[in-house]
Amino acid sequence: MGATASGDFTSTPFPQVLAFVRKRALTGALMVKAADGGDLGWVQFLGGGATCVSFGGGRDRLGELLVIRGLINAKALASALRGMKEKSMKLGTYLVSERLVSQEDLRSAVGFQIVRRLALLFPLSAERFEFHHGRNVSPLTEEEMFPVDTAGPLPRLLAETWTEGRLDGQLQRLAGHALRVASPRPEGPLWDDEQAAEAASLEGRTFTLDGLMGSKASAPLPFRVVLYTLMLLGGVESVDQEGGAREEASRQSRAGEGPVGAARPARAAAPAAAADPRVAEMLEEARRKIADVATGNHFTVLEVGEEADIEAV
Repeated sequence: MGATASGDFTSTPFPQVLAFVRKRALTGALMVKAADGGDLGWVQFLGGGATCVSFGGGRDRLGELLVIRGLINAKALASALRGMKEKSMKLGTYLVSERLVSQEDLRSAVGFQIVRRLALLFPLSAERFEFHHGRNVSPLTEEEMFPVDTAGPLPRLLAETWTEGRLDGQLQRLAGHALRVASPRPEGPLWDDEQAAEAASLEGRTFTLDGLMGSKASAPLPFRVVLYTLMLLGGVESVDQEGGAREEASRQSRAGEGPVGAARPARAAAPAAAADPRVAEMLEEARRKIADVATGNHFTVLEVGEEADIEAV
């Protein structure tokens, strides 16, 4: 079966792919290829969570991580490596079956390994990807997988691997719209202290990107990481500019604040459409699509099923 979807990490950065797979709770394999088509590696997903990553070569091997964490010693690891071969078992399964490590310790170590390897994909740009729905290219069965919620480490990995310039390039999709952080905020992201403060400052705010950029010069990277994370996870919504401006002015009046990132004045209202339910329905559909594009959710605008082939997409 061919790829369900494909693209390159310039137009669809790896964090956006992760967010889409998570949102749709997809199961399958993301194949990563060089610009010339050569295979670079893969990421396996189960129900939207990452379960196995081939990147990193010999880096962060599971047994070594368990030793580093003090869960087993080097002698026990050597014995386990022999035992797993004799019983034709995976290392993690063998260790749990022999009660050398607990299921929770194994899950924690696997999660750490997956996140470390996912970090290697965040800087990619010229490389290409193909997603194969339902395909398993990993050595694990679904019963042996520990899916990792990729929303959790997203802010940290962005802060470690992306520049302010690259974040700004993605945030420009929000330009020209009155915006608001959705309530409640999406669950999953693990903010550090600076990011948590930035996220809290956005709650209940109606703002524009230009206005907010000007007010956040003192904390540029944490703010950009928070806003892009919320954008990816559906935590930023486009709102009516006139209503948003009134709402923000009212909030600032109650709080005794000046205008920080306030919404732009609304354009003159268009003439009322004829009282035709079909026209009203088309206008509402157009507004939904504009809001999807504004918040970076380009996939839903395509209106194709997750198992659609490339021609349909």
